[in-house]
Amino acid sequence: MPVEPEPPDQTTGAVSLRGTIVVVADAHPLIQFLDGPSGRRASLIGHGLDVWEVIATIRDNDGSVAEASEYLHVPAGLVEAAVAYYGEYQDEIDQEIKLNEAEYERGRASAEARERALRG
Repeated sequence: MPVEPEPPDQTTGAVSLRGTIVVVADAHPLIQFLDGPSGRRASLIGHGLDVWEVIATIRDNDGSVAEASEYLHVPAGLVEAAVAYYGEYQDEIDQEIKLNEAEYERGRASAEARERALRG
């Protein structure tokens, strides 16, 4: 199981990973880590989009960064920043995509069951 980094240090931009300092800000300056109901996740600074959302959108647009950028209403450079992060942390992002797809399917199945129940 992957080890989650601690939040970045606000003064140095470094992330502590079991005592090892990994300087995320230098390699991925447009990526930040946010905490939420699904845990800590990588996101684009200033846009509220998680990296997994950007990568899933690129996949939904036949691998086109330009189309994903247009769809998400963010500059192509930010989409490229997500792609660069994904290049280094593919397993982490693929897992987040997989978990989101599973949650979507559970919700869809639940909605269908409610509709069937209401119809009698």
